[in-house]
Amino acid sequence: MPTRMHVVTVDEHGNQVGPGEWVDVADPHSEADGLAAIPTYVARLFASTAPFAFSVSTSDGTGGLGICRRDSEIEFLFTIDWRHQPAQERCIRDFFAANGIAPIHDYLAQNGLVTDATRVLVYQTPDTPDTTTRFCTEILIGCFSVSTHDALDFQLDQDG
Repeated sequence: MPTRMHVVTVDEHGNQVGPGEWVDVADPHSEADGLAAIPTYVARLFASTAPFAFSVSTSDGTGGLGICRRDSEIEFLFTIDWRHQPAQERCIRDFFAANGIAPIHDYLAQNGLVTDATRVLVYQTPDTPDTTTRFCTEILIGCFSVSTHDALDFQLDQDG
């Protein structure tokens, strides 16, 4: 049974744009050997002719990322509770800096009643399956302490 979620769009400063809408969100699919499943999800991302995204997170929900592809652009998306997870934020920033990539979006967003609770980072990366798979795997291992045989939760979002 899908979960109902209220989704609002925000601008680069974290300000709400429009009224938002309620959407159905499918339950995530758990993969026992999560890292081994990443190439399959990346292949689906690249095979889709419609805008397509997926998120991957640790089973305990303490870390994860989103990857989307629109036209020929790949974006990695992160939402971080920067007050409680500063090491994750630093690790993500360091990873992309080491690969010569600066964030295209970097701002604090509201979460509940706290106006600056969530750090939003978005990075545009090379549009290749190998790079996307490598980045995803290395970030999960290096920044979220995922091990080779850890389970990961995958959530698909395909338009059209």
